[in-house]
Amino acid sequence: LIDHFGFVKGADDPNWAALLSLAEFPNVSVKASAHFRVVPEGGERAWPYPSTATQLRQMVDAFGAERVVW
Repeated sequence: LIDHFGFVKGADDPNWAALLSLAEFPNVSVKASAHFRVVPEGGERAWPYPSTATQLRQMVDAFGAERVVW
């Protein structure tokens, strides 16, 4: 289980693609939590953290909703 979006700072962070590539391993899940921890530098730091909407969509597309811990 990878916690807090893997602490990757936004969908443009180069580490984001690496995190999504872990979807090929069926026993890896990602926790969609602590959105405030993954806001990119200079990004909006107030709820609803618009930068994480893209990350959530891509995470569900890659891992499937059953492997995203809500």
